Amino acid sequence: MLIVFSALNTVLPSLAMPPNQFPKWMEDEVVEPHKEPHNFLIWDLKFPYGIASGDVTDHSAILWTSVNQEAVIRVEVSTDPDFSNVIYVKDVHTDAQDDYTGKVLVTGLQPDETYFYRWSQASTFSEIGSFTTAPHPSTVSTYRGNVSFIWTGNSDASKLNGTLLFGDGNLLNAEKNTNGKAPDFFVSLGDVIYDNAPATRQSPDAESLDDYRQMYKDSRQVRNLHDLLKSTSLFAVWDDHGAKDRWSGQPGTPELYEIRTKAFYEYMPSERSAIATEKSECIGPPKFGLSHWGSNIDLIFLDTHSCRSPSIENVCHKEPAPTFTEIIRRYSERLTTTSSPVGCMDAINDPERTLLGVTQKALLKKSLLDSTAKFKFVITPVPIQQGYEPSYDGWEDYGAERREVLNFIKDNQIKNVIFLSNSKNLSMINEVNIDRFTNSTPIAYEFVTSSLTSVTDQQWIEGTMKVSLPTSHHTVAGIECLPSNRYTYGSVEIDDSNEIAQVSLKDQDGNIVHDSKDSSIPCTKSFLTPLERNTPPSPDLDSEIRQLADGAPSSGLVSVPLPLPNILTIK
Repeated sequence: MLIVFSALNTVLPSLAMPPNQFPKWMEDEVVEPHKEPHNFLIWDLKFPYGIASGDVTDHSAILWTSVNQEAVIRVEVSTDPDFSNVIYVKDVHTDAQDDYTGKVLVTGLQPDETYFYRWSQASTFSEIGSFTTAPHPSTVSTYRGNVSFIWTGNSDASKLNGTLLFGDGNLLNAEKNTNGKAPDFFVSLGDVIYDNAPATRQSPDAESLDDYRQMYKDSRQVRNLHDLLKSTSLFAVWDDHGAKDRWSGQPGTPELYEIRTKAFYEYMPSERSAIATEKSECIGPPKFGLSHWGSNIDLIFLDTHSCRSPSIENVCHKEPAPTFTEIIRRYSERLTTTSSPVGCMDAINDPERTLLGVTQKALLKKSLLDSTAKFKFVITPVPIQQGYEPSYDGWEDYGAERREVLNFIKDNQIKNVIFLSNSKNLSMINEVNIDRFTNSTPIAYEFVTSSLTSVTDQQWIEGTMKVSLPTSHHTVAGIECLPSNRYTYGSVEIDDSNEIAQVSLKDQDGNIVHDSKDSSIPCTKSFLTPLERNTPPSPDLDSEIRQLADGAPSSGLVSVPLPLPNILTIK
């Protein structure tokens, strides 16, 4: 079940499904199977940017395509790839107003089933796509025996002299090529396009609606993204490069917001959010979502831009590591000054500054508190751990709100919270605590993937700042696994029956990457917790699992080795 909010009237809205208030493209009458479409023949119709499915639940899915001209096109959904058992047919009108894109919400599907779909106009057909619905929220997956999904972000599809600058995104199909099957779904953690500084500033920025549309079209021509989107479903999250780097949700750029939002939803199989917020809180409805993928998995999707307070980069004089404590600065003078600029830390820790906004933060807390799922994956475009990164973009730069959220998880003893992130262009896995040096009790874990087709942090630092990547900088942060200068994607595999989750960072060949300083450390971790959820473990059970985990930290999130000889678990 994916909950998308449409009419919220309170500060802490109910998470019940809202009334059926769908946009026009969802309201068209469904035609009977095999009924001839009311259409005129178009001999040169094409589907140049492929097909996609998204926002899949246990009973519904959104299907998308794009054509090259105005037309009435038909979508069919079948339980088999040869379309001998068509269960759904619908005609959709495409026109210039939506850049000839078409979408439809398909309902009445069965949980934990694979479906096939295609679009057509007369005898012209699109490629055939497929997706698998979620298990019912009260059950585990029985179709495949386990659940798998992947995530990544930062895909610059810019071209120079007609050639993709960063290649064709081989990472995207590595999981399918390695395992012989597509993952159950793909989470795109934003920056699908680079509207500013594309092609490392060798191409012009996007300014108009047509500019944004063309960038999305270019991204759909990245072959591996094109192929992935037809083989599994998508959960699309937006990040800053979809509407100017590090954009703030505060009022001031409504025209740009409307342009980027329209282009995003034209090219994504996703429904617009309609969460009610005050105009002073957010520039528009935050794209928050909650998906129950069976009884063991909750996915909480955050929007870290629509409501965020302005950056304090200028207040901190662009100091490269403003959150370094004075003690650490004594050993890091080549990375930063010996003290933080006056007023910088006060600004970072200002409780009035927000990354999520009041309403979305309340939804996050309620989703975590109400969850009975074994694993709670919080999908955040920017990392929440302390990385001491010179970006002024992540949770760390909104210190008061970060502490509030982490303390909420700790105080309510919410177990199995795993953050999945991207945005830093740097791969890493690490424990999440309130402060590494003063309050280091682990509260959750975080896995961060690097670029998909963009510059890595090492390339950016060495190319722009003309200094080598400060490895000691990340040693201070205590990062467990750091495969620097690598393109990676994240892989999650969950054994639903035994309730074990393995989260890994992998390369374009589908192999688990290793730490750059110690190549014996693989960037993977498996998790097992007591069967009782959201309650403290009993002393005996806790002790038993601790022995199994060989000294795992007392965080309620326990690491255990899987019985796989080629996979080592980080202790």
